[in-house]
Amino acid sequence: MSPWDALGIAPTRDVATIRKAYAVRLKETRPDDDRAGFLRLREAYDAALAWAVSSDAKVLKRSEQFVFRGDTPNRQDPPPREWADETRADVVEPLPRGAAQAIANAFASGDIVVGSSLFAKALTEGQLALRDELQLADWLVKLLAYDVALPAEQLLQIVDRTGLHDRINQPRSRFLSNHRSPLAKLEERLWLPILLRRAEAGDASAQLSLARLYKAGEQVPRDLAQSVRWLKAAAEQGLANAQYDLAVSYRNGVGAELDGAEALKWIRLAVEQQHPAATFDLALLYRTGRGVAQDHVEALRLYEIAAKLGHMYAQRQLGMIYWNGKSAPRDDRLAVHWLRAAADQGDAEGQFHLGRCYHLGRGVPQDHAVAASWYRKALAQGHVRAAAYLGKLCENGTGIPQDLAEARRLYEIGAVQGLAFAQVNLAALLTTSKGGAVDLPTAFRWFLAGAEQGDIAGMNGTGMCYVFGRGVERDITKGLSWLAAAANRGQPNAMHTQAALLFDGTVTPRNLEQAYIWASLALRTYKSSDDKLPVLRDLYEKICTMLSVDNRTRLDTAVAHWKADTQSPVPSSR
Repeated sequence: MSPWDALGIAPTRDVATIRKAYAVRLKETRPDDDRAGFLRLREAYDAALAWAVSSDAKVLKRSEQFVFRGDTPNRQDPPPREWADETRADVVEPLPRGAAQAIANAFASGDIVVGSSLFAKALTEGQLALRDELQLADWLVKLLAYDVALPAEQLLQIVDRTGLHDRINQPRSRFLSNHRSPLAKLEERLWLPILLRRAEAGDASAQLSLARLYKAGEQVPRDLAQSVRWLKAAAEQGLANAQYDLAVSYRNGVGAELDGAEALKWIRLAVEQQHPAATFDLALLYRTGRGVAQDHVEALRLYEIAAKLGHMYAQRQLGMIYWNGKSAPRDDRLAVHWLRAAADQGDAEGQFHLGRCYHLGRGVPQDHAVAASWYRKALAQGHVRAAAYLGKLCENGTGIPQDLAEARRLYEIGAVQGLAFAQVNLAALLTTSKGGAVDLPTAFRWFLAGAEQGDIAGMNGTGMCYVFGRGVERDITKGLSWLAAAANRGQPNAMHTQAALLFDGTVTPRNLEQAYIWASLALRTYKSSDDKLPVLRDLYEKICTMLSVDNRTRLDTAVAHWKADTQSPVPSSR
């Protein structure tokens, strides 16, 4: 077997190629694991290197006839040298004569420039044994890593000349995770100059990376104008990510003058390359009519493209379009499909709405347990409405075990964040001992918080608290005002209470006709399963006995034409 076969390369006089091939093979044949194999590999390397730098016919002939000699090498391998801390100039181990000694002396004296020049020359001329080459290279890495006075550009020149460039792969995660390694420190010092060199040489991906660094102010001073300069250079080479970033810069006026037309130009170019985020943004422009003529059909088409490209927000948006049936015909099956796609990517809003699909049985068979699981996933990401809806399932024990204490906890998450639905449901539990102690003052505060946001159940609760002095000082006027507001907006409990108070005549003057109207409206508004219906029917029959048939017929006409006034003003809480 020839040395070239052993090294896995074709015959070459390029010393750098031979060294690189040997380094690759060395990773597969470590001295500690396979001593004999390592010795055979080194013989192949020495033979190939000798052939590369020699014009002697005998040397050439020997390399051509080179074969492995089995597990009994002819020469005894010398023990590896334990070199001292190479970063210290006052400690120098005995070194071999010749080139290696001269290089080591220069390194030991701290003369990196001279030492690296000698090292580069020795490498080019093949003057170093592999062991010396590797140890001197490690020493040079340490010197370069800790020499803070050496300018980065000169540092880069030394790395290039000495063949260390291949070791600097700019894997930033490596030097962040192993920041004490000399090689890692050298990488940290050099990756930016290397990136800048690549960018200036026209490498579009390097230009984009540099632009993003300037925008973030990471490793370089923040410079938005420089960011846009490099973005434009990369974008003009057709890099879709750069085209999109440049469009965003023009759209937001960051690093460049605000220019909607220029933003639209670059975003369209990125869309032509099926850039997901650009496609989503262009769809949004068509949906809202910003910078382009509003076109829901085109917006839908672009959303579908972006969704199919895997854009999470496009998937969710498309799902909501089909759920609401506004910009496109309602299609529950497609809504579920796209909401699930977004949910599977971790979109909290998509997870919540997919939970709603299962909760309501829209596009999928109704399954409260599955709904609860999606609500939990959304809640884990801080989705407030998911907490409230999961609380409702816990309160009712629907699809999951009933847990009123947990329902209180979940409602409170939403209540604290200002969700009226959660505020009112929490207040309702606090008026009872369900899931914890009765707390009427806190219940009133949550009822009022929900009422002030226009929640009709909150208005009803606030009115009841004022009328009966529950958790707040009794105030009949305020109570009746809140009850009337809730009833006028269609809240059945408030209608029922209005009817009862007007019939009784204790809190407010008796008015049988108004009592009849509110009782009739409550009867048609309550759900058929509501447990208050028997009490309401009994009240209605009592009112009927006190009104003539003609009066009831006339009032029934008013009831038939009644419509909830959702725009009526909310009473003042002061």
